[in-house]
Amino acid sequence: MTNRTRWTSATALVLLAACTDAAQTPTAALPRLSSSDGPALEGVPNSVLYRQPAYQHATGRSGSATLSARALLGRDGRTELEVTTGELGAASAPGTIAKVQLKLLDLDGVEQTTANFTGLKAGGIFRTTLNGRAAGSQVRVQANVRGIDWTRTDVVTITERVNRRPDLAVGELNGPTSIPVGARANLVAVIRELNGDLGAVGDCVLYVDGVRADQALGIWVAEGDGVECLFAPVLSTAGQHTLEVRVENVVPGDWDLSNNAATTRVVVENPRQDLVFTGFAQAGYEGHDKRDIREGEWRRGTEWEKWRDVDADTLRVQEAEIFGAARGDLALPVQNAEFSITTDGGSLFDKAGMTYHHVTYDAATRNTCERWGTLWKSFQVCSAPSRYGPADPGYSHFWMRYSGYLNRYYSRETAQGWNSWQGYYTRNTGHNGGAWTDVVTPPLGGEVRFHVLLETATRRASIDKVVPIAAWLDTTSQRPRECTSTTSGDYSETVCSEYYFREWNGGGREPF
Repeated sequence: MTNRTRWTSATALVLLAACTDAAQTPTAALPRLSSSDGPALEGVPNSVLYRQPAYQHATGRSGSATLSARALLGRDGRTELEVTTGELGAASAPGTIAKVQLKLLDLDGVEQTTANFTGLKAGGIFRTTLNGRAAGSQVRVQANVRGIDWTRTDVVTITERVNRRPDLAVGELNGPTSIPVGARANLVAVIRELNGDLGAVGDCVLYVDGVRADQALGIWVAEGDGVECLFAPVLSTAGQHTLEVRVENVVPGDWDLSNNAATTRVVVENPRQDLVFTGFAQAGYEGHDKRDIREGEWRRGTEWEKWRDVDADTLRVQEAEIFGAARGDLALPVQNAEFSITTDGGSLFDKAGMTYHHVTYDAATRNTCERWGTLWKSFQVCSAPSRYGPADPGYSHFWMRYSGYLNRYYSRETAQGWNSWQGYYTRNTGHNGGAWTDVVTPPLGGEVRFHVLLETATRRASIDKVVPIAAWLDTTSQRPRECTSTTSGDYSETVCSEYYFREWNGGGREPF
């Protein structure tokens, strides 16, 4: 904050509406602001300005007639000029402004244009709009005022500076991310004036899930300063709630309405007893690449054949699973579930997109189970209540498993040749395809992270486990291309072959 930050608080729930200057010492007559969540605070009412405005609008007098003026430059470039014999912003004023002469001065005070307005009959208030005025330029106003000093016409001249409208903004909104049911969500919203020309008055209003819930009316924010607006709503419904603080009804009008609100979200949780699970988490991978190629040719007189055999195989397998068990009934159904498996920042498994299956009560085991699952991925949690009285707390377990596979193979024999009974011939046999395939990316990295959160109406369980991955095996067998040739009489043959095979695997296991 550029200047000292004040605070103001809401009226309806906990604190009295007030605004205080931290540099002042409150007297015993000032209201005490108290809360069951903290020490007593003291302040002064919002209606009392904690600091007087640095800029005073132009005023002047002739006889009993007074005149005030205010020139407010808006974001749209239009300057609203108000001239009154009473209070600025009031709906009415005494007497009648019958004539107004305006002289528009630039930033150096040099006169640019003059405009006259005669035959005015709007009482003691004159308003007009000026275009093209710069902040800091001036407007010299000369007004003829009647109806205040009997039959006399008073002539009052004043010079007003063109000021940018105040810009009140909700600069910060701080509060808890989660609280228990029935607790107070203590919020602090910092309301700032950003333009630095004029201060303003506005209402600081709290909305809970879009419904107006609390307010601090008429808070004063001095130019370039900040005020802290305090709220402490009691949230009695579990779930996520949106809290929004808005600045409304800004007087004398706001420069920019787009920054007048800020939101935050808080999760309201039922108080739950933690259930402690023990178990293990493990992850592993294996794979191999194989290529076996043989080819050759033979001749016997005019007969001949060229042939080629190719056999290739690619395998990728990786698995990750976590199992946990606990003494105690988790008391299904689950109200909130989170589960995921990640590796070096990449996702292997999460709840998103998985199909939910509810397994009903099993009379034989007394288990109630819930399951989420897709092909190669599943999460299941089961719970059984006590069977043998208070000494038996019941039993719960969960199991999450991910499997990823890829197996592709290629096997083909091709031949072409000529003989006396067939003439020219070709032959193609074999298979090109894949036995089974599934997503196996991203590959397991240096570690695998397991996350499980289960919440029921009365219980909560949270498990986060990291399993380091170590390589156990990485071997390669290779035979480079080799050819052999034989000749016997009019028969000759050449056979060539090459072979490559790489195999690898690794993994890790951690208890909890």
